[in-house]
Amino acid sequence: MRFLTSAALIVHLVRTWSQCSRNFANFNYEHTQDAEQANVKQGTIQRAHSTSTESLAFTNPKPPQLVQVASHQPLTLRCEVAVMNGPQPTLFWMRNGNLVSTVEESADPRTFSSNITAANIIVSSTLTFSCVKTATSGDYTCVGETLMSRIQATTTVVVNIGRLSRLKHGTSEGNCPDNTAVTRIMISTKQYIQTAHNDAVLMCRTIGSPTPTKPVWLYQATQYLNGSPASAKIIRPTSGKYEVLETGDLLIRNISAKADRGYYICGAPGTYGWHYRVSFLQPVGMRRSQMPA
Repeated sequence: MRFLTSAALIVHLVRTWSQCSRNFANFNYEHTQDAEQANVKQGTIQRAHSTSTESLAFTNPKPPQLVQVASHQPLTLRCEVAVMNGPQPTLFWMRNGNLVSTVEESADPRTFSSNITAANIIVSSTLTFSCVKTATSGDYTCVGETLMSRIQATTTVVVNIGRLSRLKHGTSEGNCPDNTAVTRIMISTKQYIQTAHNDAVLMCRTIGSPTPTKPVWLYQATQYLNGSPASAKIIRPTSGKYEVLETGDLLIRNISAKADRGYYICGAPGTYGWHYRVSFLQPVGMRRSQMPA
């Protein structure tokens, strides 16, 4: 593999890495699937074959049914879905039945990353409000979708005018600061378990204004060992092994159990710094002792 190191970027990664927790537990599946067909371009991505039935479900904990928050406070809604023996799901948010799209996005969140079938994939999404108002109230639905299945969970958000806001603005809420320029990663792959010698696609969908540039991808074989970080290196997609797609997703061709297992860090540059998400890639066929704790 060919990499291009960047000292400043790695230092920033080291400072933020400790906040990333890895939880690769088994998940309880609680939903049956509604079959739904969709068309996806085949492209140059190699497809892995599976004879098993696809299973799509929310991981625990599921999105809450109700969230109450005071006005002018930040709010983050989280959603995470897992698929077994199926293609990677995409996640998107609906508000009162309409697609949520408040700022520029690197790609339509409903765009599928690929039609590659994998043993297990976990995808997460966050919908972040830096400052809510009563007008933010509503029903927010997280929709998880694959080529064949669709599930959804709705959270009712209730925004109340808080005591501090009343003291400061009286009966009026006042205005929220404009933070649309903050670049965030809205959708990302958390875990990807795939059979060796097939392709893998790790999702990284960013939002911001203006439209964010393509993210930077880094690779790190292991987590911290005894409090010291292993070296992270920037992936340079020049050999044909890697490709950063227009969506920002990372395509890894012909994955190897030895060379490609590890942590892939998606870094999205923005006006106010970098935003990171970490994906774990596990090629199938390794010894149990090599699986992450």
